[in-house]
Amino acid sequence: MLTATDRAEAMALQVLISARLDNGHVVTHDLVDAVMSRDADTEQGKANKQTVRRIIRARAASENVRVIFTDVERYWAIREQLHHMDGDEVHALHDSISDGGDADPRGDDRALIDAISVRLSNRISPRRLDGCNPVSVRLWREPHPRPAEGEEQHHVRVVDSGTPEVIPTRDALAEIAAAMTEPGKDAVRRVSESLSHTRIVYRESARGTVDLRPLVKGQALLTCAPRLTVQELVGPVDDALLASYAEMYAAVDNGTAIPVRADMVRPGMDVITIARPEGHPVDIVMHHNGPGTVCVAITGGGGGTYAPDFHLMVTVDSLTRLYGSVVRPAAETSPCAHAPAEAFEGSPV
Repeated sequence: MLTATDRAEAMALQVLISARLDNGHVVTHDLVDAVMSRDADTEQGKANKQTVRRIIRARAASENVRVIFTDVERYWAIREQLHHMDGDEVHALHDSISDGGDADPRGDDRALIDAISVRLSNRISPRRLDGCNPVSVRLWREPHPRPAEGEEQHHVRVVDSGTPEVIPTRDALAEIAAAMTEPGKDAVRRVSESLSHTRIVYRESARGTVDLRPLVKGQALLTCAPRLTVQELVGPVDDALLASYAEMYAAVDNGTAIPVRADMVRPGMDVITIARPEGHPVDIVMHHNGPGTVCVAITGGGGGTYAPDFHLMVTVDSLTRLYGSVVRPAAETSPCAHAPAEAFEGSPV
């Protein structure tokens, strides 16, 4: 049986690994909470959270990660990000928050509002911002797209990772409400929510597992995307790197996910991380965050700015939904050696 110190050390190591692989070498309260929630049923998951954070801070320099726990640390991290944005981009961010009103979570983010205010003032930038290297992960929550006045809202409903169905949002909310209240919840094994993404696991296998999320405007769900092969999605990769992915991600090891280059990620792909082994859908992909970089926003938080050849772990089920059939390699040998052969059967997409 592990001692309290052993538990905290093991938990801190898991958080640090997740920070390096999934969170741009940044450790935040949200990441610690996510990893500890994932491991809640394990021995290490019972560690004292304050002790875990203290160990992480002590090892941050040697592990090459940045710790952002306090309000002051987060404020200055945001200041660094704004410092590297030009005036028009900061003004656009400010106007976007103003237009968002009470529904925009950024309006209640005091650190973000203060940082923007100072950035747009005539004050001279402090020396600590000279030559700073801002973190690549987003440090504030983005609002969900709002429909135009009079426009009906829609959700995407997926049963057992099957074909996405677009339904009215009122129907989606009714299903969620029924699953969480009597008598409907008696037929439900589990309901989990992450921001706007809801998963309902029904007791009856015929009803399966239902995923509900808002429809992203402009997202084409019911048409096949351009045909791609596994080689194009994964890109050049050596066996050692694939083996390390398989070791860190159970889904890659068992063939239910494959590593996909950041510049090949598209809205609708479900991305997993060490902290969140269940797939979360990509909402937005932008390529204008600087030359040779890709910005990926993921429902439920997360994502960041990556080099084009950086790999994100994408579920095979989501690739099947997007491309109409399961992706298979163009050649006999797949670059993703850990994906099972049956995952590549059928016609290429």
